[in-house]
Amino acid sequence: MATVIRMGHRAHYVIVQDGSWDVHFSDSGASDLDLDLLPGPDFALTFMSGQRHLTGRELVWTNELLCEAAAIVVPGAKRLGFYLVNHGGIMSRSVLLDVLALTWPGWRVEWLYQGLADVLVRLGEDLRQVHVGVSSFLRRLRPAGHYRGCLVTVAEMGGIRAYALLNAPVEVVAMGERVLSRLPTEALTTALHQTPDSGVHFDLVARQAWLWSIDPLYRVLDWPSTGWPGWTWHFLADDWAAHLAMTANTVRFPVMERCKALSKLETRIGRHAARRPAGQAFTPADLALAQPGPAGHDRGMATPEESDHAAARQGAYAPVLTAIAALARRM
Repeated sequence: MATVIRMGHRAHYVIVQDGSWDVHFSDSGASDLDLDLLPGPDFALTFMSGQRHLTGRELVWTNELLCEAAAIVVPGAKRLGFYLVNHGGIMSRSVLLDVLALTWPGWRVEWLYQGLADVLVRLGEDLRQVHVGVSSFLRRLRPAGHYRGCLVTVAEMGGIRAYALLNAPVEVVAMGERVLSRLPTEALTTALHQTPDSGVHFDLVARQAWLWSIDPLYRVLDWPSTGWPGWTWHFLADDWAAHLAMTANTVRFPVMERCKALSKLETRIGRHAARRPAGQAFTPADLALAQPGPAGHDRGMATPEESDHAAARQGAYAPVLTAIAALARRM
């Protein structure tokens, strides 16, 4: 993801049932939220319910900038919505959604493009509880270098300019129209080192702009009227190919092969399943397993209880690995 500075790995989990909803929270679960959803609805609901329950005076939402992941599950409607900052890039997210389609059969699985705000919209909650304001996203524009980031292209009478920025797309839009005169020349490019996570295309003649992103957008398209007078904005969801088409393919970037993305997901699952008990937050036993043992004690020799935990965890992910194998055979 392009950089918006954060600390911690905060995540919200929401379960909606019978006209009411429960909010759960983890201050360390955001990076692996996708993995905790992968085994399917039963596993995910058990896991989510096992996180810290926020109720009464404790029901305070993390602001949208600090919340790195969230999921909302509506069992009655068979609907799952989620996002996470640690998505791994366009192709990693694509194969993740493909696997979820197999492990959540019959469910509508959706990416929450606006981040935590999308959760509150679905609950009918006041967005001011989480909104941090435009000033939080006003940052200096920086070249992406070898990192993923935001592809900004500018179409004008003389042709098309392309910039690879380390910034998140929300930072580009938050700056308003003056961003067009502040794009750093050192970010000019015709070839990116990695697939970007987002992109913005400006047509200076038509005064129109197109935005796509898999990074949270924090409802940024509600803001442009203040910083973009006379401009019309269009949202492309995650359609990076449409962005490239607008540039007449004057800029290019590599796209990770699907088989490689599936392999990376399988590796993450193996590590995750080996350390977290099914449907529970981290326990002292899990944390102990992750630490080197005292002198003379071989942590490689698991106790019977630890072995049972490991078997249960790995068993929960067996259908996920089967789904990955099925997808790999289709390639």
